[in-house]
Amino acid sequence: MAFLIGPYKSFLTRQPAAVAAPPGVAWSTPHADVTRSSLTLTLTGAGGAYRTTLADTAIVDGTQKYFEIAIAVRGSTAFVVGAGLSSQSQTAYVGSSTGLGWAAGGSVYRTGSLVTTDSSYSAVTILVAVDRVNDKVWWYSTASGWRGSSGADDPTTNTGGLDISSITADLYPAVSMFTTNDQVTGNFGGSSFTHTTQVSALQGVGFSAMQ
Repeated sequence: MAFLIGPYKSFLTRQPAAVAAPPGVAWSTPHADVTRSSLTLTLTGAGGAYRTTLADTAIVDGTQKYFEIAIAVRGSTAFVVGAGLSSQSQTAYVGSSTGLGWAAGGSVYRTGSLVTTDSSYSAVTILVAVDRVNDKVWWYSTASGWRGSSGADDPTTNTGGLDISSITADLYPAVSMFTTNDQVTGNFGGSSFTHTTQVSALQGVGFSAMQ
């Protein structure tokens, strides 16, 4: 007769269930005139009218986020980078009625009003810092430095910035293209950022990428 010595132990161990990685932030479905290829948007239809696309993930109250928009082609100053509401029209520029936007010609819009006229930009990479703790937004390019409202703007010290306290809804990164062949690529944290020094400084005061 055989005896079992000691407690019985099963050699069959339960493996933990696989946890899917969170999906990356992407552009939402664009207007029919805009072609979306991964994180790159190209205005392939007839130009002469705004075509606005939002990211599919919001920047919510109580968070501090940043993202980059790399502009490969900007055919005219009728081009806007900003953040819009979920109700944003695809045929109006961001900031024209809701949300906020920095136009390539330098005009800064918030909920339908011209707030200020700032630096213009062309084919550059724009870093956007959205602070939903202090309710401000800043833009950065190599040519202009940090911009927002005062000309002495810096999100790392909460200096200047565009006041967005009147916007209580969630904000989505947005770009409004106007001219045929306009092209941009969004970076929401899925790859290395262009403005590494500024991103590192933002991280040091509590900002984070969107993914």
